[in-house]
Amino acid sequence: MATHDNQANLSAEAISEYLLLARFGLDHRKADGGCLGYPSTLLLFCVIDALSNHMGMPPHSYGLLNKSPFSLNLTPDQIERLKIWYRDMLAHNGMIQPGTILTPEAEGKPIELVNGEPVKIRVHALFRLAAQAWEDFQQNAKMKTRSTKPPKARFDISQVPAASSACPPIFKPRKL
Repeated sequence: MATHDNQANLSAEAISEYLLLARFGLDHRKADGGCLGYPSTLLLFCVIDALSNHMGMPPHSYGLLNKSPFSLNLTPDQIERLKIWYRDMLAHNGMIQPGTILTPEAEGKPIELVNGEPVKIRVHALFRLAAQAWEDFQQNAKMKTRSTKPPKARFDISQVPAASSACPPIFKPRKL
């Protein structure tokens, strides 16, 4: 984490870090042999949302899912269910929609529909396509940042080291 002189650089660092942490989560092996699929999925949906926004699509539209490399041809209703069932519920409730599933499969469509509903996400396949989308975006596109109203009282970053992180050195994470 570093300080940035513009929103595009800040967002690029955040997207790269989301993908890195998602990769760590997918590579990690829990005692039962599984990976950290839930947090990885949440981060991947954050990448998809951010890239959709930077490509000029409506906010929170996940429009990238209908573009290359995903090319899923999802309806707005299907995208809304993905957002609610796999992103919002993970972020705000620590769960996914009952009756849906995350799998570690690397092959196949990243999102499987049954009767038009997104009931299965292949997390490794979703990661592969999200990482590919980020690579493609960096090579071919310019970030479109949305203007937001800055806080009235800004934090003076002149005293913060450039490589400052939000984690103090005394922080010791617990083992999972």
